[in-house]
Amino acid sequence: MIPVTPAPFEVEDVSVIDAVRHEVFVLHGILSISDWWDDFSHVTDGKFADIEFGYVPVSYALMTPLDLVAGLGSKKRSTLTEARVQDAFDASDADSYSIICHSNGTKVFASLSDDIKGKFDWVFFSGSICHHDDDRKLKNCAANLVNDCGVCDLWPIMLASIRPRTFGHTGVVGFGNSPITDRYFLLNHFGATKRPHFAEWILPVLRGGPVMGARVHKPPRVILFLPTLLRFGALAILIAVLLI
Repeated sequence: MIPVTPAPFEVEDVSVIDAVRHEVFVLHGILSISDWWDDFSHVTDGKFADIEFGYVPVSYALMTPLDLVAGLGSKKRSTLTEARVQDAFDASDADSYSIICHSNGTKVFASLSDDIKGKFDWVFFSGSICHHDDDRKLKNCAANLVNDCGVCDLWPIMLASIRPRTFGHTGVVGFGNSPITDRYFLLNHFGATKRPHFAEWILPVLRGGPVMGARVHKPPRVILFLPTLLRFGALAILIAVLLI
């Protein structure tokens, strides 16, 4: 009997697909720095095989309410933020990017160059104090901009009543301009920066899911006029005090 020599064993070449890397930029508001990203990392670190999340906090100089109301240092903050975001892009090897902006961070983001804004696959606003006309500055990223409104948020209303030509309460009533997506939640000014909101409403989008709408808690129409009512109310009180 002639022995049969077995055919040589060949290892099939199976390509391994590496996980893609997605970096989430975080841009803060006043009286804070971008440190709340750490809360988000607990939701994503080591949890997914197909995508790896990294976080890029971007901070500018701490502001006081007076700086915000008086408009002090706005141009400097925008210039500094633009440079820091660009530096982060230059040092990054990520496959895609998104950014979460809170409070005055929404206003700073709107002031950045179109080139910078256009590099983000997704933009999330919370506690927005952008003016309704700022949608023109956001047009190159508007289709991927999700504006999460807190109907219990008083800060945007107060700022819109104090400086109506600069600020708006888009973080409460929304932009109302397509293609920006407005979503409404029973949240205060910081609610959308917390871990539960990120895990339920932002993370699924970053993982490739659809933007789920939330309009159940849309505020009543009178809220649209609340900054104006507050402004005239304050003026009436001032006149009354002067006449006493």
